[in-house]
Amino acid sequence: MKTQQRTQKAMKNAFFSILSYVILTISTLITRWVFVAQFDTVASGLGTELSGVESLFKSVISMLALAELGIGTGLVYLLYKPIARDDKAEIHRILNFYKRAYTLIAAIVMSIGLVMAFVIHRLAKDTTLSPWYIGATFFLYTLDTLASYLFAHQRAMLIADQKNYLNNINEVGMNFLTMVLQVTFLVLTKNFVVYILIRVACRAVAALLIHRNFKRMYPELNAMRGRESISGEQRRSVFATLYAMLFHKIGGVASHKAGILIISGVLGTVVNGMYSYYLTVTDAVTALVTQTFSGITASFGDYLTGGDTEAAHEKFNILYYFNFIISCVCSTALLLLIQPFIGMWVGAENRLSGGVALLVAVYFYIYSLRRVIFVVRDSTGLYRPDRYMPLFETVLNVGLSLTLALTTGRIEFVLLANIVSMAAIPLWIQPCIVYKHVFKRSPAGYFKRYLLYAVLTAVGMAGGTLLCGLLPAMGAVPTLLCRAVVSVVCAGAVCILPFIRTAEFRYLLQLLQSMIKRKR
Repeated sequence: MKTQQRTQKAMKNAFFSILSYVILTISTLITRWVFVAQFDTVASGLGTELSGVESLFKSVISMLALAELGIGTGLVYLLYKPIARDDKAEIHRILNFYKRAYTLIAAIVMSIGLVMAFVIHRLAKDTTLSPWYIGATFFLYTLDTLASYLFAHQRAMLIADQKNYLNNINEVGMNFLTMVLQVTFLVLTKNFVVYILIRVACRAVAALLIHRNFKRMYPELNAMRGRESISGEQRRSVFATLYAMLFHKIGGVASHKAGILIISGVLGTVVNGMYSYYLTVTDAVTALVTQTFSGITASFGDYLTGGDTEAAHEKFNILYYFNFIISCVCSTALLLLIQPFIGMWVGAENRLSGGVALLVAVYFYIYSLRRVIFVVRDSTGLYRPDRYMPLFETVLNVGLSLTLALTTGRIEFVLLANIVSMAAIPLWIQPCIVYKHVFKRSPAGYFKRYLLYAVLTAVGMAGGTLLCGLLPAMGAVPTLLCRAVVSVVCAGAVCILPFIRTAEFRYLLQLLQSMIKRKR
């Protein structure tokens, strides 16, 4: 019964996570389309230039967010056991610790953001915007980040208690409201500052709605006024974990954001703006995958508390296969659809080369297929064993990206450096650590599956590319639809046919059938 409840909660969280990010993706695409179109009426190419500046802001903000240390994800595991025991006093102490931590983090981010506002224009090569304008708008983006920290400890409680769907429902409404207001005021004012202020205000309102949900769901916790925090022993354990997580955060930021800073500073703001359109698409898909698995993380962490390593590994293999299906389908679709989609969305003149599309799809696949490892790591708080690994990844990534950007002047080589640094270090180290410390067995089976999954994905991508090359010339929408069908058929074939007799496929099929029956 308990296992069934875990599965149901995981599926519910995953469903609302997917719904939230589908709506977020649609909102982002509509807003960006209006953004580019409206600013291009002010000056030719201004929309792409501002997109490049905004992408730079987001990357630098991600650097500032290193002060957060991954508290929102990594320390949720502290709440699993007291929630299972219904120990409200312990939960209250942990939430107090969260609250104080985020207050300190907000002060640090605010201070560094204020300093960065005076120098960030130096990273925006070939921009027509004035330094003071770039600095002022960047500081507004810093305020947006600070707004996301409001009531973050209460959001963490909902996640740990497998009620993340409430957070996602809240985000759905606020993302829709943000889109409507931003699109309306872009048309009326064509003002970048107003565009950002709307984002900040809606973020603050979303935090207040999280607070309302917390009060409704946990009236006893909300009524507790004690200022007690976690014990000294717990605090030492937490800080040891945070110390390790800092390096993981550095590696994560370097993998995703350092390349953007290099592109903006070396290759120019306009090139960065064009690349930002690709990032908008891939980030939306990545966020969808991330949220799908975030709804599963708490349930898997709860499962691990039972202590049955063998059963946990069986569930892991099911999740691994599920992860492969998602990664294969999405990466194949990205390869086949991203070029015609960007041409239809913001204009063919804003497209980069086909090589960029291939590298974007490959990077997405490699990163996405690591998601199942992240689930186990986040569920168990397993950050210390490989805490120095991200530093080596960062040095390799930044050094290789900068060298190739300066010597070739081509964005393709910066993207290739991202792939090489990820494949060279975390791709094989993290699975070894998870298998050693959690599953207590050799990771050989994991890597055999990884190789098989990679070969099948390559076959699906190659087959899809060949079939799309046979399609006749059509309009933009028919081309997208036909390519979408090809991507689903090719990816679906390599994901299903070789595994139709496996236990993992049968489990997922039975789960899908049971969900359909419940709907009826």
